[in-house]
Amino acid sequence: MIKVGVSEASVTAVDSGRTAPGAGGGNAARRLYRRSPLRALKVRFEHRGISADDVFLASYPRSGNAWLRFMALEMLGRGSGFDAINDAMPYVGRHLPAPPLAFTGGRFIKTHEPYLPVYCRAIYVARDPRDVAVSYFRFLQRVRRLRVGPGDDVAATFDRYLDAFLAGHVDGYGTWQNHVLSWRAAAERGSVDILRLRYEDMRARPVDAVRQIAAWLSVDLSDDAAELVAERCSFERMRDAEQQVDPRVFGSVEPTISYMGSGSLGGWRDALTRHQQRRFVVFADGMAALGYDATV
Repeated sequence: MIKVGVSEASVTAVDSGRTAPGAGGGNAARRLYRRSPLRALKVRFEHRGISADDVFLASYPRSGNAWLRFMALEMLGRGSGFDAINDAMPYVGRHLPAPPLAFTGGRFIKTHEPYLPVYCRAIYVARDPRDVAVSYFRFLQRVRRLRVGPGDDVAATFDRYLDAFLAGHVDGYGTWQNHVLSWRAAAERGSVDILRLRYEDMRARPVDAVRQIAAWLSVDLSDDAAELVAERCSFERMRDAEQQVDPRVFGSVEPTISYMGSGSLGGWRDALTRHQQRRFVVFADGMAALGYDATV
C-alpha cells in the first residue's frame, strides 16, 4: 500500500521480499553507535555554549520544524528562506555564530533531541506519528540513507522500516512517544518554559498559530501582520522557496524527492495498511496525551 517516496528506479520492484539497504535503521555499526556513550558525548559537545536565554525550536524529525522557523523569522521581520533559516536559526551544534534574535537576547536554535536539562525555553511542535512515519520514509530516501533499487520489494522495505521506526531505531532520537512525553513531562515539572503546538492545528489555523508564537516570543504583531506572515509561510510558498534555493543548502540528496513532500494531514490512512495502522497502538499513551486518536 505504501507509495510515498518511491523513486522511478524502484517502481518496478514487486513482491520480491528483498528489503532495501538501510530499511532497518542502517548497518549494525550505525545502530550500535546510536546507543553508545560516544553519541552521548557528541550530543554533549554539540550543546556547548548554550545560554538560558537561547530559545530552542524543537520537534521529532519530520514534524514541521522548518515551517516553525520560517514563521519565526518572518515575524521578526527578517524574511524567510531555507538558506536564511539555516543561518539565523541553525541546528544545535552549529549555533555558536547564530545571531541573538530572541526577545531574551539569546539565539534561536533547532533541535530534534528529546528534552535535555540544558533546554530552558522552547517551542515544541508535534505531529501525528503515523504521518511522521510516512514522511520520514520519504526523507530517508531523499538523504540516501535508504536506497530502494529495482530489485527491492517496496512494501517489504517499508514494513522493515516501520519496525525500526516504532522501536526508535531509525535515528538517535528514540521513539516518537518517548520524545513527545519527555518534553511534556519537562513542561509539567516546570523545567522548561515551553509553547507546545500541533502540526495539524498549525495547518488548520495558520494565522492563529502565528499569533500564538508571536505572543510567546513577545513580538508585537497586528492582525494584518499575522495574516501576512501566515501567507508568506504557506506550504505553497515554502515549496517555491525550496525550488529557488541553491541545492547545496540541503547537502547531498536525491534531487527527485523534495524536502517538503506533500505535507499531508492524515495521509497515513492511504499509505498504511490496516495492520500497519494498528501497530501504532504502541504509541497510545503519547498519542492520547497529544489528542491523537489511536483507534483505526
